[in-house]
Amino acid sequence: MDQVMVKGKTGYILLSQAGDNAVLALMAKESGKLGLILLDAKRAAKHIAEIL
Repeated sequence: MDQVMVKGKTGYILLSQAGDNAVLALMAKESGKLGLILLDAKRAAKHIAEIL
């Protein structure tokens, strides 16, 4: 798994793999800029993986 995105009525839930044993989960409003959210999530997941 790299990233999973679920679209709901009011926004998104995004799961990003953060190393071998962790997952970053976040929620975003539908009005958010999805491309930037995905990019930030990928960067944050990479940083979390480095810490763990």
